Amino acid sequence: MDPRVRNRALVHEGTHIIQDWEDVTSLAHHNEADAFIAEAVADLTSYPDSRDPDDGDVEKTALAAAQMVIDKTAIDSNKDWQEAYKNVVKAVGRRYKKYGQRVTKVERGEGASERTKYKELLQEITMAYKIGNVVNGFSTKPGRRSTECCRE
Repeated sequence: MDPRVRNRALVHEGTHIIQDWEDVTSLAHHNEADAFIAEAVADLTSYPDSRDPDDGDVEKTALAAAQMVIDKTAIDSNKDWQEAYKNVVKAVGRRYKKYGQRVTKVERGEGASERTKYKELLQEITMAYKIGNVVNGFSTKPGRRSTECCRE
C-alpha cells in the first residue's frame, strides 16, 4: 500500500478506535466525518503539497475542514467552522446513506465498555506485577533482589 494512503487509513481507523475507547455514542455520519477530518489533518500536515481530491465531496469537504483545524479556527463560535463541519457530515451522509443511524459503542448485552474493560485489566496487571515483585523478592530498584539491597 502507498505509504501516504496507509497513513490516512491508519489515522481514519485510529479515530474510530478513540471513539470506541471514549464510548462515543453519536450518529454514524458524525463519527465518519470526524474520522475523515482527522485523516485530512494528518495528510495535510505530513504532505502540505496541494492535491486534487479524487474522492468526491467527502475528501474535498474534509480537506476544507481540516485546514480550519490546522489554522486553529475550528471552534464552535466560528460559523465558518460550523458550516465546514456540516458540509463534511452531509457529504458522508450522501456517500454512506447512514443518516439517522446511531452508533453505540457499548452494544446491548456486551457488558462493560472498552474503556472500563481496559481499566479493569490494567488494575489486574498492576496487582499481578506488585505481587510478583513481593513473591520474587525484587526491590523497587530495577535489577536488584531485596537481599542485595539489604547488604548495602
